[in-house]
Amino acid sequence: MFCENCGAVLKEGAKFCTSCGASIEPIENQGYGYQSQQAFQSQGYQPQDYQPQDYQPQQALEPQEKKGSGKTAIFVLLGILFLLILIIGTLTLWYILSAPDRAMKKQLDLGQKYLEELDYDMAIETYMDAIDIDPQKADGYLGLSGVYEELEDYESAVAVLEDGLENVKGKKETDAIEERLSDVEHTLKKASRTQICGTVIIADADMDYSNDKPLSEAKVTLERELQYEGTGKEERTNGDGYFTLEDVTPGEYMLKIKKSGFATIERTIEITGDDEILDLSTMEAVSEEWVGEGTASGMIYDVVSGAGISDLTLKIENEDGDEAVGQIRTDADGSYVTPKLEAGRYKIEILDERGLSQKETYSGAEFMVRVLGNTDIPNQDGTVSLPMEEGQIRIVLTWGETPEDLDSHLWCDGPQAYYHIYYEAQSYYMENEMLANLDLDDTTSYGPETTTVNVDRSSTYHFGVYNYTGYSPDQLMNSGATVQVYTESAGVPSQTFQVPAGSGYYWDVFTYDGATGTITPVNTITENYGNYFSNADYDEQYGDGNYAIEAPLEGLFPWL
Repeated sequence: MFCENCGAVLKEGAKFCTSCGASIEPIENQGYGYQSQQAFQSQGYQPQDYQPQDYQPQQALEPQEKKGSGKTAIFVLLGILFLLILIIGTLTLWYILSAPDRAMKKQLDLGQKYLEELDYDMAIETYMDAIDIDPQKADGYLGLSGVYEELEDYESAVAVLEDGLENVKGKKETDAIEERLSDVEHTLKKASRTQICGTVIIADADMDYSNDKPLSEAKVTLERELQYEGTGKEERTNGDGYFTLEDVTPGEYMLKIKKSGFATIERTIEITGDDEILDLSTMEAVSEEWVGEGTASGMIYDVVSGAGISDLTLKIENEDGDEAVGQIRTDADGSYVTPKLEAGRYKIEILDERGLSQKETYSGAEFMVRVLGNTDIPNQDGTVSLPMEEGQIRIVLTWGETPEDLDSHLWCDGPQAYYHIYYEAQSYYMENEMLANLDLDDTTSYGPETTTVNVDRSSTYHFGVYNYTGYSPDQLMNSGATVQVYTESAGVPSQTFQVPAGSGYYWDVFTYDGATGTITPVNTITENYGNYFSNADYDEQYGDGNYAIEAPLEGLFPWL
């Protein structure tokens, strides 16, 4: 019996090799059970004979097979793990690098959704977020400009695209911006333009407009509600409180006038493109000393009789007329006093809710009042008109305390009649039919001064106001004068004119086409009257060779 490890001779039944210390295990002999090596030798077998060629002892083979298969498994496992790490890393890197594109797409889709829902505010905000995500991509600028195009705010659309050209990268992106910009600029070029002008004065506690002081160096801004940053207009009032804003395209704007020490003036303005010049009425800035609550008072007059009208409803609203402030009724003599109101300007709408017949019910009207803190401002009067007969128009002149006497002048120029209605010729008749009448002639400030006309459809009419007091050529523009035109088809004045700025004695207000019923504003102040009739027409009518404007006005202005 030999040691399988070192080959040393072993004693029968030994369990350990005395030479190397190896453990002696029994050997399984095919067909003979477990026998020692010594037993095999005693049967004539040599040591190499008891191990068949295709047989390896279990103890020798198993450790070798386990060692080889374990290394292979580890290598395979490591390979799989490395592959997984590589895949996960690649996907993670792709996810990180593509995050801006996904966020951009999400914002663009959301912006389009808001635009389709007409939620322009959120659409603008969303497209702005898209631009912030990647200012070098054209999509955000194109989407944002599209919102402004829908709003017809082409200045903002152009400004957005110009910013895009400064930031986008790559020819494809730049080409897309330039193509859209060319289209928007073409649309903007075709848009109508309006000049907005106005005068700002410092509010005081009387109705004498001649002593009003201008507010100079006030900041005047004009902005759209959702406009792109930097697209608004800004000016300063000059020494006369006057300002001009040029090239205003159609749309709704907020006009703001600010100066330290004064309450901010805010007015909503709608530009339709119909007027080349929009001359705003004089605006009043309230200084800090007048901040607080005060009242306004005055009378409501019948424009024909001049009598005060009782029990009319006065609905008080803010200056823009979109918020109710209070409601009162006129007293027995037609007077009123508002409740206490915060300093500022208010609109008063006059309503006849007395329940009388249609002929006895006054048409609606409205007028503006001024309120200053801790005081009452009187003589803030309104006028109302009863319904007119078919084919009539009525013209009502009112003004402030100074000058005392403004005169209404109406000329009719037509094939049937040429006439001039004013204080010395208050009526004109043809075949016992009254064609025009000066219903009221006021010479002691405020008015009303009223002219009613039975319109001849073949005639053209001209209306103007003359400063009869005549002390200064600047009095008229500082008079606070207002002309309202009532037509048969309108329950309220069809048109209201505020005296414009200008030096002179005559305010040429409007013309009226009898055939079409069209009122055409003139609204300019001149030094003297214009000639509304031709020599030939006047000679044919009167046969005296004089100009129509000279004969009736002869000796009217002794100071000129």
